[in-house]
Amino acid sequence: MRDAEQCRAISEDAIIFGVHLTGITRSDAEKLCRVADLVTACASRHIREHAKVHAILQAGTAIPIFAFTPAGKELLLERAKEIGNKLFLSAMQLPVLPSDKQPMPLI
Repeated sequence: MRDAEQCRAISEDAIIFGVHLTGITRSDAEKLCRVADLVTACASRHIREHAKVHAILQAGTAIPIFAFTPAGKELLLERAKEIGNKLFLSAMQLPVLPSDKQPMPLI
């Protein structure tokens, strides 16, 4: 967490992407989601809980990536433009986490 906080302190324009977060504590998940632009949920219960309130965009459902800043949202939308397959976009309450697609157990 300190690395992400230090990066943000050095540059407001840095793009911070949190990955490999299975087992992250509630406190660290909250801290990371406050400074990161993008965060993968992995098998983290706490990242998913934080996303309910603070995520502004979600990509994927099994191991979702959440955008927590406008810069993160823009990056996910730019990536979506490059996908050759059909896409489904919908405005709805986040997160969208179908139970049959979630890793078990969530930690």
